[in-house]
Order: sequence, then structure tokens, then C-alpha cells
Amino acid sequence: MRCSGYSAPLLSRVFSPNSTVWRIRSLPVDWSSAWEVKPPSKTVAWTSKQTPVLDKVFLAPDMLRILTNSKKNSSAHVALIEEDERIINDATNTGKTMKWLALLPLTLATAAYAAEPKPNADTFLDPAKAGQDYLDQGEYKNDWGGSQVIALGAGNFRMVTYRGGLPGDGWDKEFKQETPGKREGNKILFSGEDSYRAELANGKITINTADGGPYTMEKTERKSPTLGAKPPTGAAVLFDGTSADAWPGGHMDEHHLLAAGCKTKQSFNDFKTHLEFLLPFQPLARGQGRGNSGVYLQDRYELQVLDSFGLKGENDECGGFYSLTKPSENLCYPPLTWQTYDIDFTAAKFDDTGKKSKNAVVTIKHNGVTIHDNLELKGPTPGGKKEDASGGPLQLQGHGNPVFYRNVWVVEK
Repeated sequence: MRCSGYSAPLLSRVFSPNSTVWRIRSLPVDWSSAWEVKPPSKTVAWTSKQTPVLDKVFLAPDMLRILTNSKKNSSAHVALIEEDERIINDATNTGKTMKWLALLPLTLATAAYAAEPKPNADTFLDPAKAGQDYLDQGEYKNDWGGSQVIALGAGNFRMVTYRGGLPGDGWDKEFKQETPGKREGNKILFSGEDSYRAELANGKITINTADGGPYTMEKTERKSPTLGAKPPTGAAVLFDGTSADAWPGGHMDEHHLLAAGCKTKQSFNDFKTHLEFLLPFQPLARGQGRGNSGVYLQDRYELQVLDSFGLKGENDECGGFYSLTKPSENLCYPPLTWQTYDIDFTAAKFDDTGKKSKNAVVTIKHNGVTIHDNLELKGPTPGGKKEDASGGPLQLQGHGNPVFYRNVWVVEK
């Protein structure tokens, strides 16, 4: 689980290891102090004596407030804490409640920044209501290569240009160029180094450089080749738009889509699974606040789901195994485009004494392209339950973002 709110620069993740202790973690850090923090039934407060920078912390059932008191700045930060039933690996030790580190960066936001109102992070689920910025966002290509145009809200854009083609479709994995852009009327103008200029209008990018031009790129819309894949004979159909019964507490919306924030009743060991997911369009959101979810295999290993369109492709972005391994390429499509994961998973093996003899192995196809090939998972990702010989459910992690799933099925091996 990750925090959200004004404190995003201050806190990166908030974990609930068990029913009695919270762990708060942020990396990188320059110092740390340790507390035992119990989820309260009412608002409580305590003062840290270990550091002069942190003045007081208030914890309510749904809110964490941190007040800083340093000579250079004084600021307040708020983080909303989401409920999470997952057990942090090794959260308990011989039945005793463990104390966890609260790790905070030494450099804190200034009071002026903290007082600044947070921009309205609009969320769109209907392309017809998402506006012109959404219509202009997307992928463009020509015979030379391709570009991804990312809408950042308030008329701001970023264009990423690839030589050879788009990621997963011809890019040479060597040349990549990023250029900022700004809307001016019905056009978007991009300006870069060496007299690079580009103009986007009417579904076409016109490019001029010091070496020549104009060059044009036309808009294209890719679809995953496994979109709509039918479950084979013998498959366990976990969600087909008719019922969420396979997901205790799961919610099916009026469009017959499964909302993130649920896990299967059934547990699995070795299996293949197919699922399709839809990310919201949140142009003003950034990082982990932009269409955040995740697919937990056996409730242990998180395959990240995130609006990572046009990003680098790190382990905390779409297609990455959180904190472990990044995808070979970032195959994330634009938001409000249906995407697919096709997963082939073999569970970790244990000997008669319970000692692990072989790591879990997984192959992942994102939108039909292999991004992990026989990857060994050396252990659970943060928030995953401890490894053992038992199976585990699929979890579609919820982070407060409206991420939806459909056509989910599993074939046990």
C-alpha cells in the first residue's frame, strides 16, 4: 500500500504488517527513528524525542499527519492510509509483535509548498469526456520510428521519440529522445535541442530538425493480440462479466467490470492465467498515483499495474515485479486502452524439511510481447506473504485508483 495526499514527497509507502502494528517506510533516507505504532480506534498523538526535525505525529483511523519543526522550515503533511489485509513477510517473530522503522527523508518540503493547494487531479473513465488533451495523447509512427505523446494536464505534454518503431514494435532500444510540449490553441508545440521543432495537430505530428524536414508521423492505435482470448477447456473462469462470486468482497460495476481491490477464493500453485485491465486517464497525477494497481501471484509476488505510458519501464512501473525486476521493455499502452497480461507461473519448490529448493519462475507477456522470460523470483515482493509450499490466491490490488479488470481465467498446470 502507498500513501497518497500532500505528503507524497515525504512518505513513499505505508504498510500494514498485521492488525497491531503499522510500518512507515520511505527511501532513500538520511536518518531514521523507530516507533511501535498501533492502529487507533480514535485519533492519537505522540512526540518523537529521537530527532529534532520531527515534532509530532497524529494518527487517526484513516489519516496520518506529520508536523515538522525545524529551524529552516515548518510544514504539515497528510497521508491517507488504505486498509490492507496482506501480511508483510516476516511481520511476526515467534508470535511476538515486531517494531518497524519509520523512515523519513531528512529534507522536508517548505512551508510555502505545503500550504500550496493541491491541483485538481481529474480522473476520466470515459474517452468521450476526457477532452482534447486525451484525444491528442497516444502513439504516432512513420517509416523512421515512433513517438508517444503523454498528456500531463493543464495543456502540458511530453513526447518520447524512438528510432526504428515503438516499444515492442521495432524500437532499436538505443535511441530515445524526450521533448516537452505545450498546447497553443488547437496545436501542441514541442521544442528541443539543435533546432528540433514539432507540431501536433489533427492526428499528425510534423517535425523539423537542423538536418531537415518536414517529417510527419501519423497517429496509430495498437491492440493486444491476446485481447479477448477465450478460456480453453478446463480453465477456471474467475471473471467473465456475469458475477464476482470468485472474488469474496469483489465489486462488479454497472459496466460488468471487476474493480481492483479483491482476491480470489481459490488458491493456485502452478498455473497459466490471462487477464485484461483498463487504466484511468489522470493527466495531473504523477508516479504511483496514476492508475495504480497490481496483480499478486499467490498473494506473494506483485506484477505492477500502473499508467506508465511513455515512462522508462522500472520495477515499480507497469510490467515490473515491484522492487525486484523491471520489464525488458515498457509495453504500457495509453490509459483507457484495454491491455493484457498473459502469465505462466511455476511455484517455488520446498523439500521435506520446508527449505526452499527452487525459486518460483514466471514468464510474462504484456500486450502480447514477452517482457519477462523464465524469470526467477527470489522472494516475495513488498507486501507479499511468506513463501512456503502452499499455494495462494490471485490478488488484484486496490490503491484508491479506478482500475478495472475483465476476462480473467486460470489454467492449472
